[in-house]
Amino acid sequence: MAPISKAKRKQQQAAADAFDSHFAGEYGAERWQKLRACLAQPTEYAALINNYAPSAEVDQALLAEASSGSYALFRLPQAPEPTPSLIPTRVLCLTRTNTAPGERPFPPPRPAASPDASRRLHTHWNLDAASVVAAQCLDVQPGHAVLDLCAAPGGKSITLAQRLWPDMYADKPSATSSPRSMLHSNEVDPARNRRLASNLQSYLPPQLMDQGCVEVLRIDGTSPRAVHLFPLGEEGYDRVLLDAPCSSERHILHAYLKSQQSGTLAPEMLAWKPTMTRSLAKTQLALLRTAWSALKPGGRLIYATCSLSQVENDQVVRSFLDTVDSENQPRILRSESLHKFCDATEYGYLALPDHKAPGAADPSPWGPLFFCMLLIGNENGELCAYGQAGPGNFHAMSAEQWVTVVQEAVHKAKQQIPFAVGTWGRVWVGSAGLDTPENKEKARHLVRMHLFDPPCLRITNDAALLCPHEGRPSVVAIAGTGSIVLAFDKNGQLHGRIGGLGWILGDEGSAYCLGRAALRAILQRPAAETSRLQERVADLVTLSTMDDILSWVYTGPEAKTRVASVAPCVTGLAREGDPLAWALVDAQAYQLAKQIADATTYARAEDINVRLGGALLQDATFQRCVVDHLTRLGYAFASIQAVPDACVAALAAWHTAPHEGSS
Repeated sequence: MAPISKAKRKQQQAAADAFDSHFAGEYGAERWQKLRACLAQPTEYAALINNYAPSAEVDQALLAEASSGSYALFRLPQAPEPTPSLIPTRVLCLTRTNTAPGERPFPPPRPAASPDASRRLHTHWNLDAASVVAAQCLDVQPGHAVLDLCAAPGGKSITLAQRLWPDMYADKPSATSSPRSMLHSNEVDPARNRRLASNLQSYLPPQLMDQGCVEVLRIDGTSPRAVHLFPLGEEGYDRVLLDAPCSSERHILHAYLKSQQSGTLAPEMLAWKPTMTRSLAKTQLALLRTAWSALKPGGRLIYATCSLSQVENDQVVRSFLDTVDSENQPRILRSESLHKFCDATEYGYLALPDHKAPGAADPSPWGPLFFCMLLIGNENGELCAYGQAGPGNFHAMSAEQWVTVVQEAVHKAKQQIPFAVGTWGRVWVGSAGLDTPENKEKARHLVRMHLFDPPCLRITNDAALLCPHEGRPSVVAIAGTGSIVLAFDKNGQLHGRIGGLGWILGDEGSAYCLGRAALRAILQRPAAETSRLQERVADLVTLSTMDDILSWVYTGPEAKTRVASVAPCVTGLAREGDPLAWALVDAQAYQLAKQIADATTYARAEDINVRLGGALLQDATFQRCVVDHLTRLGYAFASIQAVPDACVAALAAWHTAPHEGSS
């Protein structure tokens, strides 16, 4: 090896000094010194488990170099404002808990040794866990069309794919057939495109490519006409991931430190200049515009880079927002749960290996990875902002209290709207307790006096917000603390109701009834016997004896709410396979399914849209039980859809409805 000239050494040192000076200016000298030390450490990896490979093969591959106690499940945050789905999916990611110095955290992936050729898929993918967090926040669901715009080498595409075809999992596949999902993974560089295609073939069931569900594309995303070259074209994708090419400063730093040890040059550090960042930002902005053009109304986009520079992160998002007209401004999604993993920035989140979560002893080892979540919300009837307050039962509180609750919710929503609100054109107020004409008229008067005076004002019970208004008869089932089933005709007029009798006389299939059944089961077991359910409930409410439980249930106000709070323990244990918890969930799900069936006698089931609302019906295990019971009872509806919030359903319904006046 030829000796390195003194001039070259000076040139590299000058570049390294400029690199440090630049980021000390961006992060502050003290923070940069600590962050640089963390970045200099070997990159920390997690293992994404491939659900399409048999779990026995996955275990064998991972345990080849370490015991099972060396691994821990990486708990992913829930996606902000997740879309409800009746089809359970899973993304599993492992981290090492006790890696020795110099020891690699995970063995390399290997093909499963399965007699079935379609199952000889690689067992896991080693990647930075921050990448999995970003992909999780995209909220991919079965039935979605997904575009991964800069996909090579394929780790994020493989992560997204884990949620698209749960009925093809090698172990415990979903009993419900997934609706047709599509994944289009794009990479313009020829060599990287070939590597991407090879990796997807190694990890995903071959029939997905054979049937055109997974497709590898080679399109230049910076081209103004790129969006028209994608198979689904403009506004064709439910979800778009843009992990844009970037400066990748951690790679530059590692190359430089390695060159210092070996006495060689690092071309990556020699080539680095602040102007390179600005040049890449132009490319990233062009890609972001293409990604946005490919997104459906109501769709979600994530813009991500592994850059440390604000120029490639928040400033790119800011430049993009400046190009979008005010009526079509995207909404930036936020989530408190991400603070455990990332620093919050102006428009998104930045995972850095010196980030320390509140209360944590050690910093997170992940990153760098910046990501921003963008959601279309505009005049097309999509959600622009959301505010929550309450409780707000009109019948159970004073007029002043009720107005204050509604004002609080409206205020919280208005704070999120990225444009000025002029006059309100149409307002729909749905609130519990607005069941009689007298109460509706009182509420209308209060709204016009204290809140809004729009040309069109609708006042209804909160359950009516879930009625789909799609020209078909519909049944709305709500199971939260209580339960009720409502039937509507094709014009959205209430036809009848079942249940809703309150916790003393009814509420079958509710969280209250499920919690009550669990407490009964605990109290009726012999004193010498314990169950996982008893242990879980004891952890929740710190109760251990029968007297404790009885006192907790019957002493003080809000007994109904306290009993209902036990329900999540029961559904959680049912998900884990506990037979007692499963039997309790199944029994209450049957009660609710029977009420839904009884409410459909006024029309043919195949003509009816069913909507499921309330906190208990957003639990995937309880949802699935209700739907399974309806199937066993012989009901095949036009559609069954879980709705996470009545406001979202009402917005979509009213946007397509005629602009009626006050009612």
